[in-house]
Amino acid sequence: MCAVYEEEIVKFCTKHLSLIEEERKEECLQTQKLINSCHGSVHIKNLDISSYSSCLGGYVLAEFRNSKSKLLPPHNLCRGDVVGVVEGSNIQDTPVATGVVKFCREDVIGVSFEDVNFNEDDKTYSLVKLANDVT
Repeated sequence: MCAVYEEEIVKFCTKHLSLIEEERKEECLQTQKLINSCHGSVHIKNLDISSYSSCLGGYVLAEFRNSKSKLLPPHNLCRGDVVGVVEGSNIQDTPVATGVVKFCREDVIGVSFEDVNFNEDDKTYSLVKLANDVT
């Protein structure tokens, strides 16, 4: 009798794992389409790191500010979004780090990273919203 239940559980898990993977792929595809369309809502360019500090649990909090203005441009990034940090302004480049938005204000956006070390030189960065693969 246990073998029958085990077989059903395996079927159930296999089916749902494939559905979850399909959902993750679709979310990644939709995010990539948004990025490729270059709507300013899913990325912010020309940012400097204004503050960089270690936090509990080994996390690092970096605060990004607009390098050309006191205010950030209009965007749809919000707390909990997964973002990639790209050096420069080409949002198609591979991110040098991936983090989670911890707070957004009109002049600064705070991003938490597990373990990252940004160069201290005068680089500008872009934040690009990535698909949340935690699903």
